[in-house]
Amino acid sequence: VDKLRLRNNTSRRRPTVLGRSHSMRILTISIVLANIFAEVRSCTIEEALDTPWRLTESTESCLTLTRVFLEKYQRCSETINKRIGELLYRISVDYNEELVNSKNDFMEIYLKYGLYTYDVIKELSEECSTELHGDVKRQLSIAGRGYLVEGKKDFNRLQQLSDELAKLYSHSKVCLIESKSAGEQCLTVEPGLETLVWYSRDETELREAWYSFRNEVVPQMLPAFVESAHISNKWAQKNGYPNDAASWVESFEMSPEEYWRLLEKIHRDISPLFKKLHAYLRHKLVEFYGEEVVNPELEIPSHLIGNYWSQIWSKTMDIVDPFPESEQKEGLEITSGLHSRFGNDTMAMFRSCTDYYESIGFDPLPDSFWKRSELLNPPAGSDIQKDCHGTAWDLSGGDVRISMCGEVGQTSYVTFIHELGHVQYYRAVNHLPYLFQEGANEAFHEAIGDTITLLAMSTPRLFSEKFIDEDADIHEVSIRRLMDIALFKLPVIPFAMNIDRWRTEFLAGNISEDKLNSYWWALVREYQGLTTPEYEDRGDEYFDIASKYHVALGIPNYTRYALSNILQFQFLKAICDEAQPGVPYHECDVSANPDATLKFREMLAMGSSVHWSKALFHITGETEFSGSAMLQYLEPLERWLDQFIAQNDVILGWPSQKL
Repeated sequence: VDKLRLRNNTSRRRPTVLGRSHSMRILTISIVLANIFAEVRSCTIEEALDTPWRLTESTESCLTLTRVFLEKYQRCSETINKRIGELLYRISVDYNEELVNSKNDFMEIYLKYGLYTYDVIKELSEECSTELHGDVKRQLSIAGRGYLVEGKKDFNRLQQLSDELAKLYSHSKVCLIESKSAGEQCLTVEPGLETLVWYSRDETELREAWYSFRNEVVPQMLPAFVESAHISNKWAQKNGYPNDAASWVESFEMSPEEYWRLLEKIHRDISPLFKKLHAYLRHKLVEFYGEEVVNPELEIPSHLIGNYWSQIWSKTMDIVDPFPESEQKEGLEITSGLHSRFGNDTMAMFRSCTDYYESIGFDPLPDSFWKRSELLNPPAGSDIQKDCHGTAWDLSGGDVRISMCGEVGQTSYVTFIHELGHVQYYRAVNHLPYLFQEGANEAFHEAIGDTITLLAMSTPRLFSEKFIDEDADIHEVSIRRLMDIALFKLPVIPFAMNIDRWRTEFLAGNISEDKLNSYWWALVREYQGLTTPEYEDRGDEYFDIASKYHVALGIPNYTRYALSNILQFQFLKAICDEAQPGVPYHECDVSANPDATLKFREMLAMGSSVHWSKALFHITGETEFSGSAMLQYLEPLERWLDQFIAQNDVILGWPSQKL
């Protein structure tokens, strides 16, 4: 979860409070101080609502007024957001209607507070733009990002729709008739169907699992999704945005047009390698399932990828093993090695992850983290309804937590290290003013844990931790690990771009509402090289894009994951160039070397106090996102793929959709 903050991702604008322009350098506006600002060390909910958040005539300077406002605003916002975060966390780990009602009641306070403060932020921004500088100007700019829904009716309706979509997604169950794995169980999509498709290789079972949730549950989301989007768009447009999606990229401090040009450049950079990886996977799937299931010249049926949304392809490693004739299978996955090391003790595995963070320079987590986090599945037979999607929480004042449904295995191991990255970022910025307690941009936050995961899963460390057999062939292990990483990282980029390309086009009014599903599948075929299980055209009575958590729940800007997958290799390259210059990046091991991550940790401590390009420059010496570090990391794999494709006459590419 992104760090909670006082914005609802919807917006509003009112006429200026003063109703007249000012040309004087000393502004004739001021915050009514009363006695509210005398005490700045804390802010209660009551105080936040009682504060007369408005401007009136005065001879105070802009700088003084803005400093006074920001000091109180940040403390009150932290108080408000902490309360919301606590309610959302409790709902996540044990869903019930009483908690949802409590959250909705508190959202009334959230709206009231937002309405009180939003006008002041906008007016100070407009009236004081030439008077402010440095940290004060940046804090006010960050406070003004996003927007609020002014209308109480619309605000409440958005909350109702959000609750409806969350309940449908997280708690709906489907029953599989043909399933051998599920037996007589009825499954939620996470973790039920998600886990089934990880491990099943029964094409009939996979096909039924793929259709079940998409046919039975997801179409029910369409009316609520469309209504929610229309409300959000209305308030976005009232506030000067062309549509809601245009507000999503503000943390990147570039225009939507610049943002998409960046994404398209990165996509062009990685496309040659992606197409080779796609061709190799399709070739192997043809061998495994036969040409009656997989056409060797067309797109890949998406139910065979090993991931319910086909965004990650690494669960096919048993099928795509680069060395199928080898007796050794080390490096395909480390789940067996984790079981050898930890048995079924999931908490011991998780503590080993925090030990690794500490060995490379990060501070130990507080005891409260272990006491308050919910890391395991609910007990068997329990009626607890838990959202199992791995999530990191920052509830202010050093209260950090993770919620997930963990078990000993590679997936939980990697997920926990990723979420720990968010937690360490939260802790690193805790010394900063509240408005600077964000990532440098959203991609930074996602990239931190993944950078550490790449280090923790390096070939030398897997040997030293005995997650793989010490007698394994290091070349085979290295190529397998690179294949696993490529299958895990590369497909996310076109997938994430498709998610947000579709949402952007929809919110801009460029997709007819009776063509929502067909447009989605045109994008999937064109950019991802995937298709439906039977190569059929899915009807527009379906709404398959909303089978993805972030779409169903309206979580904006999924392309941050694409940029994160680029950024983490830039971070890794900088760390490894400092610690082990000349060593291939996939063999870089910085275990027990805290100096290696010093600049990395210094970058985290900057939060959003500087433009993200400055934070990036601090560790990498670069100021732009670049796919070159990822391609350098995967270069040994690309050479291997080139050789395999040439020797086996593997077909590259798939028919264009001519979008």
